[in-house]
Amino acid sequence: MIRFLYQEANKDLTKEINKALLGDAELRAQLAEMKSSKKSLDAVQLEPSPESVLNILSYARGLQEH
Repeated sequence: MIRFLYQEANKDLTKEINKALLGDAELRAQLAEMKSSKKSLDAVQLEPSPESVLNILSYARGLQEH
């Protein structure tokens, strides 16, 4: 279902899932919930904390000194 959700399923799998969706209301509900979750996750803007950025920069500076 994840491949189907992200449109990464091959043609045969897509055909099978579409066929299953026609006859299974519970599966359609699960897919709808997955689509909603995906939409929410896509909308989230994540950024590293300033402390994480400083740690990465400090580590990178240490690599340059060697």
